[in-house]
Amino acid sequence: MCHCPPPPCKETVHDHDPIRAIRACLRPRFRPLPPPPDAPPRRHRARRDRGLLGAAPTVRAQEAPSTAIFQGETYVGTASDPTLFVAIVLGDGEARGYLCKTPIHLPGGINAWLTGPFTGDTLDLTSESGATLTGQFAHGAVSGAATLADGTTVAYLATRALGPGGLYIGSRTDRLLRASSAEGGYLEELVSPVPSEGLALAGYDPGRAVYLAAGLIVPPGGGAVVIQSAYDAGEDSERVRVIVTNFGRHQGAGTTRASGGFSSRGSVMNPDSDLIMDPNLDF
Repeated sequence: MCHCPPPPCKETVHDHDPIRAIRACLRPRFRPLPPPPDAPPRRHRARRDRGLLGAAPTVRAQEAPSTAIFQGETYVGTASDPTLFVAIVLGDGEARGYLCKTPIHLPGGINAWLTGPFTGDTLDLTSESGATLTGQFAHGAVSGAATLADGTTVAYLATRALGPGGLYIGSRTDRLLRASSAEGGYLEELVSPVPSEGLALAGYDPGRAVYLAAGLIVPPGGGAVVIQSAYDAGEDSERVRVIVTNFGRHQGAGTTRASGGFSSRGSVMNPDSDLIMDPNLDF
């Protein structure tokens, strides 16, 4: 991780251009500065973790009880409804699952956290909303069926999380989302302080403002992937879950007191591109 100075976010917010504000916080991450000449060798220096985006000291999701990471092997994929993302973590005798289809506050939206046993190669998970997920582990993948709270049943296939793929769990404070995955990946994303005028996302409620965001995913094997997202609410959240596919497509949701929850969706992006979000981004 480079030792970069804090990005000049505050100096760019006043121009009311959320894209410029976000990019000002991202671009310094790709211009690493060398350590000072008198700095001791890296292995002897105390670690100063300012986070991927140069903000306040990072608190890893594993350290926060409200966002504790269930440990195991992660599998991600989609259902027979390709807009429904599936993440499954297989642990020692237990498993966790997450079903997400945004926007969660409109009819058809899904935000289901499932728990249950993983015995042999079989899992049987349930959620508080009444959704269930059953499946079989075979040939390096998990497949089966999920029955949603409204009684709809869909088939799914989830393969081992690779690269940026995984189930990221964390929180959003002061517009900064920080989340970790069971695979050891880490995600940081900065949400614009102001909504984007005239921007609408396919399938989203046109009555809710859209907040652009950009950030990084550092996969377990190292390197970094630049991501872009759009949110339909600007509040902070103590719990955010995001499913990232192996190709970088992602969607997630968070709980808030004000709006009852928010949704996000996004993809990887070219850091040199002029567009941070396709207004018609859809799955």
